Amino acid sequence: MTSLQLISVSLLLLAIGLGIFSEDRKDGLTVLLFWGIFWPLLTCVITPSLGPAFCAVCPHGALGKWLQRFSLKRRFPRALRGAWISLSLIFLGYWVLAFSAPSLLSASTQTTAWYFLLFTLFAVGCFLFYADMAYCKHICPLGRVLASHGKAGGLSIRTEQSDCSSCSTFECAKACHYHLSPFRFEERNNMDNCTLCLDCVQACDSAELHWMRPGKNLSQPITRADPHDYWVIILILAIAGVGIQFLHGLQHTGLRDSLPWNVAGQWLHQSLALSTDTWNLSGLLALLLALLLTLPTAALGYRAAARLLKQPPQTLALDLAYALAPMAILGLIPHAVGTFAMKYGPALVNETGALLGYAWHAEPFAQRGDTWLKVVNLLPWLGILWSLRLTWQRASRWTTGKAQLLAIWALACAPIWLYSAVMLIKVAAFIMLPVPHRH
Repeated sequence: MTSLQLISVSLLLLAIGLGIFSEDRKDGLTVLLFWGIFWPLLTCVITPSLGPAFCAVCPHGALGKWLQRFSLKRRFPRALRGAWISLSLIFLGYWVLAFSAPSLLSASTQTTAWYFLLFTLFAVGCFLFYADMAYCKHICPLGRVLASHGKAGGLSIRTEQSDCSSCSTFECAKACHYHLSPFRFEERNNMDNCTLCLDCVQACDSAELHWMRPGKNLSQPITRADPHDYWVIILILAIAGVGIQFLHGLQHTGLRDSLPWNVAGQWLHQSLALSTDTWNLSGLLALLLALLLTLPTAALGYRAAARLLKQPPQTLALDLAYALAPMAILGLIPHAVGTFAMKYGPALVNETGALLGYAWHAEPFAQRGDTWLKVVNLLPWLGILWSLRLTWQRASRWTTGKAQLLAIWALACAPIWLYSAVMLIKVAAFIMLPVPHRH
């Protein structure tokens, strides 16, 4: 683990250094590492399979564990704890820019390097001031997303409960830089903000890294669940699920010119005289529409289900929303994998060769229409089926009546029906309204 963390930190510093001090380029190693490896590919692929394992080798977290030795160890303000800072940073600092100015952040190696350098310096400041890895728990733009969606992964920390019942030293908890209690993970079916760094496993012989079927945790009760998890899951479904399908699905069908966000976006571009080379107001409107559709749909569905069960809406919504995590994550994989195979992967090989003094000329790892890419494109449908099943399993603990269970399940699946409808419209548009040279 230490070796992996050292490699991760070295790649971070190398990418930032090359981006700032080398010739500014549009497709250099800095751009390829951050936007092709660290950000989309690792988080999208690792999270649904292994859980929040990316956090275990995250360069910021690795630096933080070392910097905490010199920290002032101030307690993070209680009023700021939770997911709101993290969600605000990823929404305003990444998603809004990615939808409204898609080429802005990755326009050059220098822009990318300064973007991640600022985040790195901010993280370093937080580690030196606050205790208990507060940056990772409450501020990191990816931290809360991976903690919530990572529950779909197959790796977890388990402890020998017979040993824990007589333990008086609590080595696992003392070794945890995040101030968590690993001996309670299995009892609660909730690892909270665990990053799978394995410090507790190294400190205590009764703790171990455990592999289980991905998604098993999501089919069982989760106690002491963080109420912010609901908003993390719903927002990511809206943005990275529905929003991505608007922008990278329907956008590349014969419906393109009649899509409402494109019509309104073109009008705004003409009215405001904005350059289309930098700004894409159609993308921003697609993002806003995805939020306006997903958030009320989920809220109304869960509220109606709670009314039938005569249960508090917030409690029921939090419990059932965990079933949406696989759908939200798997929906991102095709775009991330396809972009890496056709663009970032071969470019990364060539740039690495140039850095080492070799003239490598790697061809794209895949072409559109390749069979294996078509299989990858089926993953969002697998996510839909997975989430439908998980919703049924989680809803079945709230009622024993078959008719009521069916009604609760149908209402709680409201955000799944919305995402499925967008996917079906996209498929129908590809079949009935084919366009030449589509993306």
